[in-house]
Amino acid sequence: WRKVKAINMAAGTPEDAPLVVPTMRATLIYEPLRPDASNQEAPAAPTPFTCKLQSLETWSVSSKVLPSPSVASSELDLSVPHYLKLVVPPGEGGESTKCLSLPPGEHTFLVFDDATAAGSTLSVFVDSYTLNNSDSYVSFGPPRETLIKRGMPVQPLGYEQYPPQEGYSIWAKAEVVLTEETAKVADALQLLSYIGDPSFRQYLQVTFMKLTQEPDGSLEATERSAGWSVEILAKAPLLELMSVPLTGQDPNKNTKYILLLEANAPELFPGSKFSLDLIIPQVTLPKPPQQSEEEEEVLPDPFSVSLVSVEVEQRWSDETAPNDKDLVLRERLTVPAGRGDVFAALRVSVEGLPKAWLKA
Repeated sequence: WRKVKAINMAAGTPEDAPLVVPTMRATLIYEPLRPDASNQEAPAAPTPFTCKLQSLETWSVSSKVLPSPSVASSELDLSVPHYLKLVVPPGEGGESTKCLSLPPGEHTFLVFDDATAAGSTLSVFVDSYTLNNSDSYVSFGPPRETLIKRGMPVQPLGYEQYPPQEGYSIWAKAEVVLTEETAKVADALQLLSYIGDPSFRQYLQVTFMKLTQEPDGSLEATERSAGWSVEILAKAPLLELMSVPLTGQDPNKNTKYILLLEANAPELFPGSKFSLDLIIPQVTLPKPPQQSEEEEEVLPDPFSVSLVSVEVEQRWSDETAPNDKDLVLRERLTVPAGRGDVFAALRVSVEGLPKAWLKA
């Protein structure tokens, strides 16, 4: 499962408090639960349990650290660990403990937990004589809503359920378009995904491409088929949280990014829940121009995501024949006239050709 954990530690200001760095000692205890805890004869877990925490302090929002007014902020080391990892080895049970120093303020972490069968407990203990208990809290919340509240641009892919899977299929194909201001400052796109069946994640692959086209009206109709280019920016297994690069855009051309999510299951898997959120961290857009009091201030979205239909699919197969040009496929694709331009993706796979590398 994945959650967003917010830890707020409010500091008091006792009169006799010395002028020291106002950090607080925090202890995190992670304890996974066993689904068969009442059965003493059940075998122990064969793999370790892992709980990963990633700090969002460096993501787009200003820090809410509250340094003591008695000490210059330039003299303080108020850094928060970017990553924390708690591991419980395989066995009958156990827990993992991590100790760290945190400054007063609100600290938000993305939490990724491997204990999906029976869940787990994650406890936080803070030891400090300056801690204000009444104003301190620990809370969990859904990632998407929490990130939006923190001012981060988040766009959901739109899927919430996937059907039973077997063999190859295209789960989703989406077009990502950045505004001109976002394209100048954004260098990466974050993908935050969730799959109801974690064992199926290993059969998912994401491909991220950049499509560049000549501006509309700059080419004749007969030349439009040659007025584009595609660059593959990333191709990797779909992780819980991953980054894909956003390269520079030519202001004289139309640029958009294509996100392709593919599944290739060797056996039948039941359907389950699924979500994929696209995030651009560290984006600071310029303020909109001054508007009159009667006009409402509407901020444009830093980027937009639109799904492309993948329902139209054609498949064909044949046997290869020896030839002096090492060709495995040569087909003619015909686009009916009068129906507009067509954008399509081709996937070619071969069997029985060891050490074969395909090149279009």
